[in-house]
This record gives sequence, structure tokens and C-alpha cells, in this order.
Amino acid sequence: MKWFFKRRATLNAAISRRLAQLPTALSEVELSERLVVVDVEATGLNTRKDNILAIGAVAVERGGMAFNDTFYCVLNREHPVNDTVLIHRLGPETLAQGVSVEEGLLAFLEFVGAAPLFAFHAPFDEQLLLRECKQHLHHRLKHVFVDVAQMAPLLMQQPLVDATLDHWLGVLNLPMLARHNALEDAYATAKMLLILLRQAQTAGITELQQLKTALKRQLQHAQPAMF
Repeated sequence: MKWFFKRRATLNAAISRRLAQLPTALSEVELSERLVVVDVEATGLNTRKDNILAIGAVAVERGGMAFNDTFYCVLNREHPVNDTVLIHRLGPETLAQGVSVEEGLLAFLEFVGAAPLFAFHAPFDEQLLLRECKQHLHHRLKHVFVDVAQMAPLLMQQPLVDATLDHWLGVLNLPMLARHNALEDAYATAKMLLILLRQAQTAGITELQQLKTALKRQLQHAQPAMF
């Protein structure tokens, strides 16, 4: 009996060199240092099979947002027109003009550098990026991800509930502009994050590890007691 195994695609030399030059992801940083807010648009909500169509990212540092420190790319993928494509304005023509999946993912990793990643409902973005980087770049993404949707109730002293980004923008009196674009959503999340970081500083949380500990404790307290 013969067994057939699917071979992994070989990366070209240029991409391999760029991957080798990526810095080691930081796990301990001051929250005043460079942090990257990311948002991905995908073909659906299933992180096991749906694919990334676009990536948007915005860096924040020292309590502000640098508008020249941003990233946005559309990936060149064939995908039928459905509600997701229509909502995110990523039709076949737009996708056809995008960069290759490998180039888009690698350019994003180069933009991020060693910085930790923040996202609204971060597990969605994290799982998609983990799977796609492994599949297309043979690269294990080791960056810390922090969920801004979990940070908000912690630092605004509200119950931990599954609320939308629009809900929290309203709570924080931030303008709710027309979005559904990865970069626009990353901008909105970054504005929210800056307010939450000021709240964190007031609460004495100034380091990433302190924030992760507080978020973990929050989850433990939210879980029902076991008898």
C-alpha cells in the first residue's frame, strides 16, 4: 500500500530571508511602548476554514496614535460574492488587485515587529492569523494577543458581557463612523484602546504582564463557582 502526503509549498528564498529577519515577539513591555491594534476581514466567522481577505493595523505609543504608523493590505484571493464581501466592500475586482497571501502576511509581520497585538474580540483575529501564517509562511506566530473587548469592562468597571465595538464606542463617547473596513475598524479600536490605557495607568497597571494578570483574574471571577 502506498501512502501519499500533501507536500508543503516551498517558500522562495527572498521570503525565507525576510522571515529569518523578523524580531522575537516581546512578552513583557511597558504599556506606553509601541503596541499594535489589528483587525482582519475574513470570508466568514469560522476560524478553522474561513480565510483572511484584508488586514488593517494601527500602532499606538506614548499615549497617542501615529497616523503614518499604519498598515493595510487586501489579499489576492478568489472568493464568491456573499454578504461578507458586500459588507466589507471587497468585491472580486478589489481582491484581484490585492497582494499575494504570502506577501500580505509577511508585510504585516514586518510592520508589527516585536510589538504585542491588541484587537476587539482578539481570539478571532489571533486564530485566523495563527492558522494562515502556519499554512502559507510555515511560521509560528508567537505574539501576545490582548482582547480589547475584555479590557473595556475591566477598566470601565462594568460587568463582563459580550458587547459590540459600537456599544463601547458609544459608552466612551467616541464617534461611530461608517466602518467595515479593516483599517477603519483598527482605527476605531485604537482610539478606544488609548482611553483604556489611560484608565489602566490610573489603576496602576503600567505593564503588559500586569494587564494580562488582571484580565485573567477578571475571567476567573466571572466564572460561576463549582460545588
